[in-house]
Amino acid sequence: MQAAAPILSADAHQLRHGGWLVDARRRQRFTSALHNEGWPVPSLPTDLTLTDDELTLSRPTEGDVEGLVAVCQDQEIQRFTQVPSPYTAEDARGFVTLARDGLEEGSQAPLLVRDHDDRLLGSCGLVEIDWNDLGAEVGYWVAPWARGEGVATRAARMVCHWAFKEVGIERLDLEAAAINPASNAVARKLGFTLEGTRRRSAIEGATGEPGTERMDMHVWGLLPGELT
Repeated sequence: MQAAAPILSADAHQLRHGGWLVDARRRQRFTSALHNEGWPVPSLPTDLTLTDDELTLSRPTEGDVEGLVAVCQDQEIQRFTQVPSPYTAEDARGFVTLARDGLEEGSQAPLLVRDHDDRLLGSCGLVEIDWNDLGAEVGYWVAPWARGEGVATRAARMVCHWAFKEVGIERLDLEAAAINPASNAVARKLGFTLEGTRRRSAIEGATGEPGTERMDMHVWGLLPGELT
């Protein structure tokens, strides 16, 4: 049987530590600028939990370090999200800290996806929330053992619904590598509109070493009322 294609959103091309941006200085500059201009930057609940009849999304904790280390060795996750390679326990702990700080600062909402038996299936959440323009990016990756089961679609649907209804986001962006059909299919199923392609805008791989192949990125957008 042919292996399921990797399901990874490719705003992940700029992400680290389990698929999420870790540039703390950039995040601090952004939130500080909004504070200085008088824009409210609300925090998000660190105990945030989204759930349906099959999945639960919540922020990573220290108890997830071992599972994150195992899943982030996957070559396809490293190929499309550029997590550190090899991915270590230190990297996983950095992601745990990032998730907590991002929610407290209101700058992003990285969540892990689990089934109701507490098995780690992936990660899905909001990347770089822009409180000025009320926009955010959706990012996700799926563990190899959970691909082809609709995990990314269900998880991202919950995140999008929460972002529109509870957070007040007015636009969601998603980038997916043009060579990753499964990730693009998720965007299409959720009602995102393909708005363009950023040519050769991301490296294809974990390390970013000179000579690494580059890939095109499809840019998708979703507005309130379009989620399917």
